[in-house]
Amino acid sequence: MDFIRKHIEKKMSSFAMHKLTGESAYMVLLNKPIRAGYDGGWKVIGVNNFGHPSMPSEISISWTMIRTKELLDMFFQMKEGEYTIQKYRTR
Repeated sequence: MDFIRKHIEKKMSSFAMHKLTGESAYMVLLNKPIRAGYDGGWKVIGVNNFGHPSMPSEISISWTMIRTKELLDMFFQMKEGEYTIQKYRTR
């Protein structure tokens, strides 16, 4: 199971970095943000140009803070094209 999780993390990171580098953009924003953290208290809105999950305040968090179910939700959103590209930082 850990192998599958690592594979999905790597696949999402490489997809985001490749997509954002090609368009000179900052972040892949998910259309439906997910709740992360052990109690679901963090809102993850997308993956930044470094391949890390990001919160609305543009703070990157570790992939390990996202449960497998939410990680799969992120993966399927990116796979189905349910995202937008953010060109610049909000600040």
